[in-house]
Amino acid sequence: MKNNNSVTVLVFEYNLAAIFGLVLVSISILIFLFFLLVSAPGYLWLCLPIAFVIIYIRYAEKAPFKARIINKNNLTFSTDGIKYGDDYYPARQIEAVAIYLYSFENFEYRDGFVNGGRGESVYVRAHGDQNKISFRSQGNVLDFDFYIDDYARFCAVRQVANDWVAEGINVVLKQPFDDDFIVQEMNYYNTPSGL
Repeated sequence: MKNNNSVTVLVFEYNLAAIFGLVLVSISILIFLFFLLVSAPGYLWLCLPIAFVIIYIRYAEKAPFKARIINKNNLTFSTDGIKYGDDYYPARQIEAVAIYLYSFENFEYRDGFVNGGRGESVYVRAHGDQNKISFRSQGNVLDFDFYIDDYARFCAVRQVANDWVAEGINVVLKQPFDDDFIVQEMNYYNTPSGL
């Protein structure tokens, strides 16, 4: 009996209008700073509001200059293939798949480094938006950045990838964190698994 594992994830796309707007704003700020520096260096404090605008653009959830936005089409991985919006790519037509699974939303972990001869740990909270898939179907290569909201979906993506391998599809799966580390850190921070 054939498994029919499936998981649906959100997909990101680049907002070209926001990127163009950021380029224009950046050029305008540089010109303003140059003229301010040349004509009235005593008024450089006027750059302070610019710093606040830059911080707002970086950290605001709904800023008008977000370069990456959620696409209206969802991406569904299943044992039978990949579906993106109305486009469907059957598993039998998929030649190769490369998946980079970074993390899921709110994955908390301790990142270690050496400081003055002793080990230090820094708290890190990862976002689920750094995951990527690239696949070739009938000679066409498609790339997507996608979002995973919990550990259950993270595991579901891996299970579908294992099913594709069982179907004979060449799958390359890369994870920066091994499974034992993920479970260890989830236990340490009491992260809900979504299972």
